[in-house]
Amino acid sequence: MLDIVRQQVERAKQDFPNLQATEQPDGSVQIIIDGLTIPQHWGRESMSILAILPPGYPQAAPNGFQAKLDGQNWSGVCYRPQTWDSGRENLWKWIKLIERFFQENRP
Repeated sequence: MLDIVRQQVERAKQDFPNLQATEQPDGSVQIIIDGLTIPQHWGRESMSILAILPPGYPQAAPNGFQAKLDGQNWSGVCYRPQTWDSGRENLWKWIKLIERFFQENRP
């Protein structure tokens, strides 16, 4: 895992202690957060999230995420930043965008 990615993972873990990061053979990094707090209108207090940081991250933007919308099975959510400036964006901001998705949308 690149040092910059490792640093971003460690920073994100400060606010999301359930974050797990696993480097994959293709160079991507699988990010899982169990128990991400979500708004009540989703019918529960938290949800598990899976995001893949693609090979080439942070220059390459993340592309969507998956969530256990039914509590058991991963469902893909096509949601990505409109712009991605690798000099300003990071994993923590990506997770905050995912939280905003749950605030702005309904099941």
